[in-house]
Amino acid sequence: SISASSDPPFNIGAKFPALAWLDDRLCDLLADGTIRVLCAAAMVALPANLRMARRQELEKHQPSLLLSPEAAVKLMRRCSRSLGVLSYGWLHASHPDPEGSRLADLQHFLKLHPQIEGLFWWHAL
Repeated sequence: SISASSDPPFNIGAKFPALAWLDDRLCDLLADGTIRVLCAAAMVALPANLRMARRQELEKHQPSLLLSPEAAVKLMRRCSRSLGVLSYGWLHASHPDPEGSRLADLQHFLKLHPQIEGLFWWHAL
């Protein structure tokens, strides 16, 4: 679940109006489900070296790996760097992480950075 932050939300629009516009657009896409975010805690709990499924498969068979659109928007609006992004070159032509090595690296990273609660993973989402 998304924890409440004791820090007041940062008003990005006051300092960076162009970024606020981008944030608003991103929040619209998160809210309507166009962009989905993985739950970092659920990712850490996955078996080691698992072959990560595509978004469509996750939505159908493992929806608990995905944050609700409302939770994703809350993370984005918090402006606390609790929402991460992962993108990388595919390791094989048929699958970006055929042996689950990138997932294992990601799990290790997320354990070291528990402040990251949600993750947009270009391959999976």
